[in-house]
Amino acid sequence: MSDSGDRCMQVFNKLWLLVILLMVFCFLEGFAINGIANAGLPAIERQFQLTSSKSSLIPASQDIGKNNFVVVLPALPIYHC
Repeated sequence: MSDSGDRCMQVFNKLWLLVILLMVFCFLEGFAINGIANAGLPAIERQFQLTSSKSSLIPASQDIGKNNFVVVLPALPIYHC
């Protein structure tokens, strides 16, 4: 990347901006998982004739996937060399 590109990207190198973006993304992720996905579960249960124990795997799989991502993500900079 050129020197002017590096200077341009330094606009985003602010702690307060990181905190605000993390708050927004965490809010949206929580809204999507806890609000939208759970609101549609009864319709999915009826459509595919699932028991509630089987349909509960949908939000659980999202949590499992998130946990796998959180475990792997911090190791990426270490093993990237």
